Amino acid sequence: MAAITARLRSAEEELNRQRVANSQLQGALTTERRSHESRLKSLERDNEALNTRLRQAQNTLDQIAAAARVLNPARASAGVTTPSPQVRSPITPAGRPAATSQSTAARTHVVVEGDSLTRISMLYYGTPTRWQAIYQANRETLSESNALRPGQQLRIP
Repeated sequence: MAAITARLRSAEEELNRQRVANSQLQGALTTERRSHESRLKSLERDNEALNTRLRQAQNTLDQIAAAARVLNPARASAGVTTPSPQVRSPITPAGRPAATSQSTAARTHVVVEGDSLTRISMLYYGTPTRWQAIYQANRETLSESNALRPGQQLRIP
């Protein structure tokens, strides 16, 4: 009986030690979780600040491109191929697609050598920053944003 009592006492002491260790680990885990949450919030704030700066930079680029088109319209269209009416929407002097009865219909663009999503965005929207919309509309055919091949047909949203 004394042996069982000694083993029981030993087991209770071990259980208490394990509870203390568990409590310490739980405290360390809580501290670590709070640290990670704090870091995550900090990174989210940094990300939002970077997104804001990116939007500001894109707006600045849009303003510069618009000013360049106004100041030198002949040069702004240099290097941009004129769209064929059956494939692309007509382009107005401001560089934006003209409003036509087909503007509600789906537009397509046939990729030619030297095209990029930003150049196509500039052609159809008058700004290079709308390339993401073109990419999103063609995600199933484009593995990467720079995976354009001549002859490839893209939907223009």
